[in-house]
Amino acid sequence: MVEVPLSGGRWWCTVENEQSHEEREMRAEMRAEREMRAESERERDEGREREERS
Repeated sequence: MVEVPLSGGRWWCTVENEQSHEEREMRAEMRAEREMRAESERERDEGREREERS
């Protein structure tokens, strides 16, 4: 992220900040998908274990 000082003591965030924000959102979505996949795999494994026990 790059912050550029403006007149009046304010700060302006450049486009790089928007890109890193989009990257964070993409990473968050990918992480959520991975967690959902891991959870469904866990449920499948538990179901398989139940079938083997019976």
